[in-house]
Amino acid sequence: MDVPLPRFPMQKESSVASRAARRPLILVFIAAATPLALFAGWVVFLNAQQQRRDSQMAAVETLDRVVSRLASEISLQLEVAETVAASATLDKPDLDSFYQEAARINEARPLWQTIQLVDPKGNQLLDVTRPLGDGLRPTADRENFEQILKTQKPAIGGIGPPGPVSGKRIVAVRAPVERNGELKFVLTVALVPDAISQILKSAGAPAGWVGLVVDAKGKTVARTVGERFELGQPASATVRQAIAAAPEGSYVETMPNGDQIGSIYKSIPGTSGWSVHFGIPTQELNAPVRRSAVFLIGGGVIRPAILTP
Repeated sequence: MDVPLPRFPMQKESSVASRAARRPLILVFIAAATPLALFAGWVVFLNAQQQRRDSQMAAVETLDRVVSRLASEISLQLEVAETVAASATLDKPDLDSFYQEAARINEARPLWQTIQLVDPKGNQLLDVTRPLGDGLRPTADRENFEQILKTQKPAIGGIGPPGPVSGKRIVAVRAPVERNGELKFVLTVALVPDAISQILKSAGAPAGWVGLVVDAKGKTVARTVGERFELGQPASATVRQAIAAAPEGSYVETMPNGDQIGSIYKSIPGTSGWSVHFGIPTQELNAPVRRSAVFLIGGGVIRPAILTP
C-alpha cells in the first residue's frame, strides 16, 4: 500500500518563492518613496534652521525692547530726582521743611526706599527713613558720588550692599543741588532694584532664554532666574570682558559643567555702563537643526544600503 508523501517541503519552497517574488516590488516601492522622504527631511531641516533664526531674531527684538524700556525708566527716575533737588526749601536751605516734603514724596513712590541729602564732602545731612540728624553716616557708593561732584549732572550708580537695617540692596540715583552756580548738596534717591527686575521679567523673551542686567561694575542688578542668589554678585568674567570690549555684541560662555551659553548684549544709554544680556544654551538653540540633519543624513545612507543586493 502506497503511503502519501508529505507536502510540507513544497509549501516551504512556495513560500520562499513568493517572498523572493515580492522583494523586487518592495525595493521598487522603497526606491520611489525614498526621494520623497529625503525631500521631507530637507524641508524639516530648512524649517529647523528658520526656527533657530526666528528664535535669535526674537531675542534681539526682546533685547532692544528691554534696553529701551530700562533707559526710559532710569531717565524718568533721574528727572524726578532733579525735580526734588530743585525744591524751593533748599534755597535757604530749610532742612526741616525739605525733610517733610521729601518724606511725603518718598512715601508716594513704592520703588524708592529713601531720599537722602549729602553735603559736598560726602556727609549725610538727612535720611527720610530716620529722624532728622539721627546717627547719620558717610554716604555709600563714593565713586558715583564723586562723579556727581565732577560732572554736576544727575547719574545712576551701581547696586549696593545689603542695608544694615532693611537688608535690601539699593541703586543710588543722584542729582546735584545747585544754587547760583554753586553745588550746595547732592540729592540721593535709594531705588530698589524691583523696577529693573519687573521690566526684565515681563519682556517676553523666547522660551529658554535667560535675561540679565548688570551695572557698570559688572554686578547683577536683575535676572530672570536665580535672582535671589545672584543679586549684587559679580557677573562672570566672560560677561565683564564682553562689556569692556564693546557696548554691544555677542559672546559664548562655557559653564563649569561644560555647557556653552550663547549670549547677546547691549548697553543701556544714560547709565554709564549698565547693560542687558540674553543667553541660551547653544545645544538647546541648535537641537532642532541637529535632529533634522541626522534624519536627513540617515535617509541618504539607508537608501543605498537597502538597494544593495
